Amino acid sequence: GTPIAIIGQALLFGMLHYYMLQKIYATVLGLLFGYIREKKENIQCSIWMHMIVNLLGWLAGCFFA
Repeated sequence: GTPIAIIGQALLFGMLHYYMLQKIYATVLGLLFGYIREKKENIQCSIWMHMIVNLLGWLAGCFFA
């Protein structure tokens, strides 16, 4: 069912990241992205959110690293 699919894709999304901290927050964000994708019935919102999170991570790396 839908909850199993959301949890499964979130776990896979988390496992695809390299660092442990990234694995943890990517799994949590994967749950959020999956939930929003299901509620909005399109994938564009999840894609935009993923792009924004990546942009914020990149900017943080530029300014704080």
